Amino acid sequence: MRRALLRLRPLCLAVAMLTGLPAWADDIGGSVTKIVIDRQELAKALPPDAGTDVNGMIAIHEFGIPQVIIFKPTTRCWKVPSDLIDPTQTAKDLGNAEPIKLNDIALGDRLLVYGQPFGKKNRNAIVHVIVAEVVMDAGPGLLAHHWHPHEMFSLNWQKFGSFSGDGLSMKYTEPHSPAHNFTMSCEEFLGSTQMVKHQGGYYLDVQRGGESFSVFEGGTYDPVLGSQNEDRSPDGKVVSVFQELLKVPCSQGRDAQFRSKVLAVWRASEEAEPFVSIRGDFDLASATGSWKTRVQLPDADRCFLIRTLHPGSTAPPLWTYSCIFRSSTDTYERVVKLVQTALNLEYRPDETAGNVNQVLFSDPSKPAWKVVVTKNSDSSLVMLTIVPLQLAASMPEGLLPSEPGSTRAPSPSSQTSGGSISEEIEKIRSGEHVPFPPIQPIGGASSSASANGMGAFAVRNDTSYTLTVLFSGPTERRVEVVPGGSSSIELLPGSYKVAARVNTLDVSPSYGEHVFDRTSAGVTFYIQ
Repeated sequence: MRRALLRLRPLCLAVAMLTGLPAWADDIGGSVTKIVIDRQELAKALPPDAGTDVNGMIAIHEFGIPQVIIFKPTTRCWKVPSDLIDPTQTAKDLGNAEPIKLNDIALGDRLLVYGQPFGKKNRNAIVHVIVAEVVMDAGPGLLAHHWHPHEMFSLNWQKFGSFSGDGLSMKYTEPHSPAHNFTMSCEEFLGSTQMVKHQGGYYLDVQRGGESFSVFEGGTYDPVLGSQNEDRSPDGKVVSVFQELLKVPCSQGRDAQFRSKVLAVWRASEEAEPFVSIRGDFDLASATGSWKTRVQLPDADRCFLIRTLHPGSTAPPLWTYSCIFRSSTDTYERVVKLVQTALNLEYRPDETAGNVNQVLFSDPSKPAWKVVVTKNSDSSLVMLTIVPLQLAASMPEGLLPSEPGSTRAPSPSSQTSGGSISEEIEKIRSGEHVPFPPIQPIGGASSSASANGMGAFAVRNDTSYTLTVLFSGPTERRVEVVPGGSSSIELLPGSYKVAARVNTLDVSPSYGEHVFDRTSAGVTFYIQ
């Protein structure tokens, strides 16, 4: 008959002694592979006769053995530090736990579950479905069995430990042999895994210094009819599922680090001089002038700070924190959701943004700042910006990651051939429009010339509508200015076509042409 992993019965009694629950109940543990909370999905996924008083269902795997947990309104959930869960002495863990809700459990979390089997009880069968009474969540992690070198093969619960995500590393904790504890990088953790055969059973092992740490059982040595045995290698699809599960703790560790760093930058915007605690040196390699930052978000191609001056004004400069990501299938959605959970704020679509998918986050208790997440028009780049309310978020030329085979990447707010900004300006020029308002110099040419070769241009919006100003020349820029607000940008010197519009059909757009140099200039918009 098929060989199966032994169940741990002493754990039931330990939990029962603390909770007062019946000692004959079963317990299971493993990593979460699926969570079902939606009522319609639950109706399809639940076993027959599960009842209507079900809050959710979670599937977990313990060494490759699938288990299903049913959550009732009476189910109690607890969060336990990952390095305090001992598979053989669960009772002590509840003293270090804090209550959580079903919604707080995430994919990849390592659970220990105390409950009762669903349906007919069979002591000799592996529990496949259990109605949970107590669920302990140790966060993203994996149960592991430590095969010590030169020891006989023996599945011994005293040698069980766990891998848990620790930022961008994996921490191994072995409760009964603390001397064996260690930490390894996520790259080393994922790169050292391989399928290994231990006396007829196939296990997915993490290899370290000649020692093996089995995290999943991928196949067994099965007797076949008669006296002949067949060595069955693991199913490729099963191994693939396990390998994906190995990535979850590291992935969630990166997500946790992302949220922590976004929150740190958001708080740094409140400093007397915004972002001074995370500001590095001026970046001499930047084409348009930016400052380095000591806070780099995970997976970002680059993070930087930009200083915007008020031309002709003694007001303090405005600082913006930006990170640019190369976009994959889910980069934009992932960044939006991580910001949402980090700041505990809901996003709102920016319907005034042209030809880009952009969302905004704002906090009523912090009205001077906003967080903007933008996906550019060709979906190749995503930008996260923490910016003062009066400034528009944009992706300036020279700060973007270079594409292979090119000297610089095109601006996400434009396209190199028939770009969207050029097309918008041409549409305004060829249609009904009024002359662009006079552009006035600010200060003397010698005193206001830029040291970095750029010209400073200020826009003031004295209308009651959101104002969009478009520039097409040596570089293409789009500036959004809120009613009554102002914004200042830098432009490469040269000849530009400029256009402006407000978000109402009752006001004609404007168009003009202007040569910008390294001096400061500005324009004020109002409605006649």
